[in-house]
Amino acid sequence: MNTRASRIGALIVTLCAVTCALVSCNVDLLGFFGSHSEPDGRFAESRSMPQPADVAPLANDFSFIFISDLHIEGGTHSYFHGLKDRLDGASFIVIGGDITQNGRKADVDRFIAEAGAMGVPVYATIGNHDLYSGGWDNSRAIGPSSFTVKVGNQARLVCLDTGNGTLGQAQTAWLEETLAGSAEGTVIVATHMHFFVNDCLETQQLTSPEETAALLSLYRQYGVDLALCGHLHKSEGRMIGSMRYAISPSFLDRSGDAGYLFVTCAGGVINVERRAY
Repeated sequence: MNTRASRIGALIVTLCAVTCALVSCNVDLLGFFGSHSEPDGRFAESRSMPQPADVAPLANDFSFIFISDLHIEGGTHSYFHGLKDRLDGASFIVIGGDITQNGRKADVDRFIAEAGAMGVPVYATIGNHDLYSGGWDNSRAIGPSSFTVKVGNQARLVCLDTGNGTLGQAQTAWLEETLAGSAEGTVIVATHMHFFVNDCLETQQLTSPEETAALLSLYRQYGVDLALCGHLHKSEGRMIGSMRYAISPSFLDRSGDAGYLFVTCAGGVINVERRAY
């Protein structure tokens, strides 16, 4: 049996064992593997929430940090707490979801407290883990799961909710309207789910190839300059036409592989640097 077949066989056996254990423990399987909330409902609710403030006017050149997949559990995350000492001139922080491991209130509260003490604006969207076990009931305290802000006078940031692996119809229509109405010279879109997989064991990218194709078509049509994602727990990057596409490594607490992306926009050029914590 070849190596890949062995890995797939081992994965199937592991999944079966985990499923049996969960059933025997009377665990909420729907909540464990997925979400009780749907993207269109969260989008409608997000539109009624107070929206994040724009980033204050900046110099023509600016930088920010993108992190994803913190998976806060047990009400603590020393790496996120220490990030304020590693800003290196970054004007704001963008977080690409999976803030918590299971959407628990204590972990959401810890994130909100640490973000408030960061010293720069923190803009966060959610991931699939933030929705587990009815997690949106708690995660909504972070703020709208999809939103847009103006960054100084020359850039726009759009954060999308892909916690269910899809944008949904309402959010997609809003995205097109937002991109079409943007007059800024630099457009950055951040979300949780990535677009492509490179291995058969990588899962839960955007689930519809047709939706991915339509989304990339929108990005190309309206000149998105940078697409940021997480979820994969490892850093990847490529150019898609004229758009830079970058996946952040995970930001797991006390992990030797934890890292983040340091993004610099200078002279109309975007540079994305992976930094280890």
